[in-house]
Amino acid sequence: MLALPPYGLGLPSDNAISNYYLGNRITREEIAHATKAAGRCGIEPENTRIRKSVEGVNTTFEILQASVETGVRDVVGTEDGGTTKIRLINGDHAEELAKICFQ
Repeated sequence: MLALPPYGLGLPSDNAISNYYLGNRITREEIAHATKAAGRCGIEPENTRIRKSVEGVNTTFEILQASVETGVRDVVGTEDGGTTKIRLINGDHAEELAKICFQ
């Protein structure tokens, strides 16, 4: 209750928050890894967010792509001995985009 909240924007840390990197705290190396995997599928980082989740030794990076179309697919099944999964989720902000985009 007496702790100061983060007051800056940027890579999530004790001093900054971000709406681009959701979930568990993510490192610059992890961001680069997820962005590179998405790039291999022709997905650039613009209009995307990354959500990191950790369950035990398994880490999942979900790349949330802003689009009207929805869907989920694994970009990379597993890497690093089966402990890291990267998944593309289309449809981030789909409802809002549907109101302003021509289909």
